[in-house]
Amino acid sequence: MYAGLSNYPAGVTGREYEIAGPDAEWTETKEVYCQWEDCPHFEKEVEVELDVESYQGQWWTTYTCPTCEKDSEFDGEIETADPDEAWDNRYFD
Repeated sequence: MYAGLSNYPAGVTGREYEIAGPDAEWTETKEVYCQWEDCPHFEKEVEVELDVESYQGQWWTTYTCPTCEKDSEFDGEIETADPDEAWDNRYFD
């Protein structure tokens, strides 16, 4: 049996987000809002184009309010009928 050579410590595969990065990155139009109560645009939805990242079935993005210039983070699960499409299988080809 081939034990394999790796420069990673035991238990680390190299496919972790911190090492490999996101499974996918794209630009998408989303409805978001400022989450800061002191902003005049607090919870007022706007449709904007955002850079989105995903990793193992989860997506996230950050919206910077043009009024108060504070960041609001949004995330969720990738919704798909096929669970295999929820994350990148490039490592298993």
